[in-house]
Amino acid sequence: MASPDEVYREYVTRTHRTMAAYLSMFAWTRKLDCVALERDEIVRFWGLAKRVENQRLDWLKEDIEEYFPYVEALWFTGGTKKFGSVFLARRKFPEGAFSGSMTDKKRALALTEKGFPTAIVPLPAEVEMLTQLTGVIHGLARVPLPTAKTA
Repeated sequence: MASPDEVYREYVTRTHRTMAAYLSMFAWTRKLDCVALERDEIVRFWGLAKRVENQRLDWLKEDIEEYFPYVEALWFTGGTKKFGSVFLARRKFPEGAFSGSMTDKKRALALTEKGFPTAIVPLPAEVEMLTQLTGVIHGLARVPLPTAKTA
């Protein structure tokens, strides 16, 4: 019998893979190399009160590696040690992509201008992701994904 920790880890893995499948379809249909997720979107999607643990970010990287082998978690500056956003990419980030402090919107624009198309993506609830993915997979729907936030 699986322990509660094992059951929770399995649930987290499934949730991460659902999100990665959704985001990879989103990126593919928009010819993006990178998708960015802002803190509030991740906290809401994961159902967390506000705190994002390093362990959860490590699990995310591990669980979505087949979809997005390059993951960069960003932290707010100013000594807060607070998670800010995560950038997920299908190919290696350009040199110096994460040097310097800037907003996610400015960083997405800078990456895009360097030939690395990037968008900040809103996350629907997991059930909505599954509904959309299922419809597309079975040919019952087109890719009805939301519009990314552009710079």
